[in-house]
Amino acid sequence: MFLRNTLGLLVVFSISLTNAHAEPSSSPRKSTSFLVEAVQVNYLKHGKRIDASGRLANKSEQKLSFKTSGPVDSIMVEEGDRVKKGQLLAQLNQEEIDAQVAQSQSVYDEAKRNAARYQALYEKGVVPVEQLQSAETRLEVARSDLRISKFNKQHSVIVAPDDGRILKRQIEANEMISPFQTAFVMSMNKGGWVIRSNVTDKDIVRTNKGDRATIQLDAYPGQTLTGYVSEVAAAADSRSHLFEIEVTLDPTDLRLHSGFISRILIEPSQQESVALLPIEAIVEADATRAQVFVLDENHKVIQKDVDIAWLASDAVAIKPGLEEGSSVVTSGATYLHEGAMVSVYTPPQ
Repeated sequence: MFLRNTLGLLVVFSISLTNAHAEPSSSPRKSTSFLVEAVQVNYLKHGKRIDASGRLANKSEQKLSFKTSGPVDSIMVEEGDRVKKGQLLAQLNQEEIDAQVAQSQSVYDEAKRNAARYQALYEKGVVPVEQLQSAETRLEVARSDLRISKFNKQHSVIVAPDDGRILKRQIEANEMISPFQTAFVMSMNKGGWVIRSNVTDKDIVRTNKGDRATIQLDAYPGQTLTGYVSEVAAAADSRSHLFEIEVTLDPTDLRLHSGFISRILIEPSQQESVALLPIEAIVEADATRAQVFVLDENHKVIQKDVDIAWLASDAVAIKPGLEEGSSVVTSGATYLHEGAMVSVYTPPQ
């Protein structure tokens, strides 16, 4: 009985071994396919945006000053005041200035009388021509002194050159000031708004008058203004070594104030033929070159080198090299290897 059972087990074990060493099935084994997203390579004319920042200012913003020295007698306006053209803003103490005008006038009147007397005496042959010429010279000097005194009198007051607003007041009553020391900063109503910013030498060579720009103000988050480059510096600042540009804003209904912090994105008119690829398409990269995966006709990927034109925040611009219309893997590229099979996923519209 025991022998019979043992023989039965051996038969079963033998059959199992035979099946285990049987020829494998002839049905093909499927290879792994990666699900990816892809974009087509399209070469278009683009320019790398120039990113800059600056402060908003009125185009016709002016610094107003006295043209002569002296103590400030009175100030008629404060910061933020709206003023009319010709309105008196401030004046110096007039006592000393009036005394100078009176003295110059007196000297001039006496020189004029003396010159007339010497002219009459010369015509009668009483005095030589040299004395007449000396009298005429003294008259010219007196006339110049009087002109200067009246000029100082005229410019011992500051009046508004146009309708506008006082942005800054930089003087105080009874303060002794120097000629051309800034007293007020004023913006004119008709000036328009500009942003002045500083850019590097690499950016200035790509910036031209008329280039369009978009502007974002910290005061109005989420809103975008438009404008254009209106001025481009011909030389760099001697200290910062940066170049100043000016962007003029297009008309807007927003309430603006000088000093608003602004971010500028300039679209340069100088453009080159590039293809824009999403950042996730880049597998490896250095400063000038990168690697991407390109699909072939059998849905296999081939790793190819590309030349980088520039990098943006969400894209990389590549120079011509890949075939126009070829497909480059974007999402999923980091999981691939040379020759991997892929299936391209098309997101629903």
